[in-house]
Amino acid sequence: MSFEGGGAFFFFYFRGVISSSTKSDGLALWWKEDVNIAILSASKNFIDASFTVNDGLQWFCTFIYGCPKSKGKREVRNTISNLRNGDEEPWCLMGDSNVIISKDEKIGGNPFVARYDDPFQTLMDDHGLLEMPLKGGPFTWSNKRSDEASILEKIDRTLFKIQWNSLFSKAIGLIKPAMGSDHSPLILLLKGKESGLSLQQDQEE
Repeated sequence: MSFEGGGAFFFFYFRGVISSSTKSDGLALWWKEDVNIAILSASKNFIDASFTVNDGLQWFCTFIYGCPKSKGKREVRNTISNLRNGDEEPWCLMGDSNVIISKDEKIGGNPFVARYDDPFQTLMDDHGLLEMPLKGGPFTWSNKRSDEASILEKIDRTLFKIQWNSLFSKAIGLIKPAMGSDHSPLILLLKGKESGLSLQQDQEE
């Protein structure tokens, strides 16, 4: 994500092996020295941060890894929802939602089934979050299979509030070809030029 000074930061979801009998999932966030960032809270499912730009203006970004299990989705939704109490706060969210919202977001595998009480959709509705269109393709995840066994899904997203969009009206979301991962890198360019934030999940170690 690029500011006046050209700062950038990088966010990863990783799946690593701690020992021969222990596996661990987690989130990691790196940034350049010229990025004015404060980590507000974090868990295995999100990193919540505030950013201060050159004129002192503050905005917020929550980097997410949605719970893949149904029984944990509501708890994660409630925790993320409580991060922002003010309706006027400039806020965006990026990452792996682990949710398919419509039938157009999946090809292959089991048919999409809509849920009227989907926790992620409820999060979007409760906070008036809009989804940024992504250039580069309609899908962000693949099971790396071919022919009839292939499954393509859109589960990685950038969401934002109107207040955030008023600060970054030229922001562009991009998808790049996957490299060494089943997810495609998700890139957010704040000023409409390619010198921005690179967000990539599911890097296996």
